[in-house]
Amino acid sequence: MKEEPEFEALCRPLQYSVSDGESCDPEYMERLEVRVTEVLGTSPTLAPGEKYIIRGHYDLTGTQVVFIGAIVSGRSRGHHEDLQPGSGEFEVWTEVLEIREGGGRRNIGLLVGSQDDRECGEVRVSIRIRE
Repeated sequence: MKEEPEFEALCRPLQYSVSDGESCDPEYMERLEVRVTEVLGTSPTLAPGEKYIIRGHYDLTGTQVVFIGAIVSGRSRGHHEDLQPGSGEFEVWTEVLEIREGGGRRNIGLLVGSQDDRECGEVRVSIRIRE
């Protein structure tokens, strides 16, 4: 069963731009296409306590399940989702716990990886939140 964020009512649509992650393994670049369709958040500036929901569509080739989750430059907690081969929709969320000094206050990464490497996946998509 999908975990729904309790804070969705506090979020509002945010303006954003999307680019490919610079550190993504070529395997994920080739196998996984991600299209972000909506970014909701409590603030356009990332700071401790702020919360974000990212929704989108994906196309995944091959037979291996891939996870996707939202991360920030610092510490966060949230909901990751397993993407099944084929096409589908995804929704992930994150709550910012800490922003690293010098870290991006407007950037959220969509981390992807195999089910075995949930802690050391690669950033497939970078989302920059605009005011």
